[in-house]
Amino acid sequence: MTQLYLVLLIAGVLLIGAEVFVPDGILGTIGALFLLIASAVGFAIFPFGLAALALIGTIFLVCVSVILWVRLFPKTPVGKRMMMSENLKTARATDEGVNSLLGKTGQTTSELRPSGYAEIDGRRIDVISASGEVIEMGTEIAVVKVEGYRILVEPTTNTAT
Repeated sequence: MTQLYLVLLIAGVLLIGAEVFVPDGILGTIGALFLLIASAVGFAIFPFGLAALALIGTIFLVCVSVILWVRLFPKTPVGKRMMMSENLKTARATDEGVNSLLGKTGQTTSELRPSGYAEIDGRRIDVISASGEVIEMGTEIAVVKVEGYRILVEPTTNTAT
């Protein structure tokens, strides 16, 4: 019975730690359940005073493990790969290919109300009317601004009929 207690205790702590790698709540929930079962097994095999001490020790162990995990894991090679290291003020949400569209012209392949699709440089792209107006399908447009993944366009003087 003592081996079962130790296995449940160690498995519970490891599963809660593994929650970082599989963040859907299942492993953490199973780990917490293992810790509860370990506590119940502890009350069954140990005298009451020792079982209560084991329960307090388990709670302390989980708290210390979480604190160490939060402080030490980001400094490990795996943690560094999982954490965002860039300052968000300098981070870019787009690739250079989208930024290269600025100033290019194309033609709408759907009606823009105010968003829709256009073909620019042979690519079908999701675009938005810069002024919020409806732009008819087949209208020649020019890219006037790129904001992240938002490509803002305005109609040029030439329109298809």
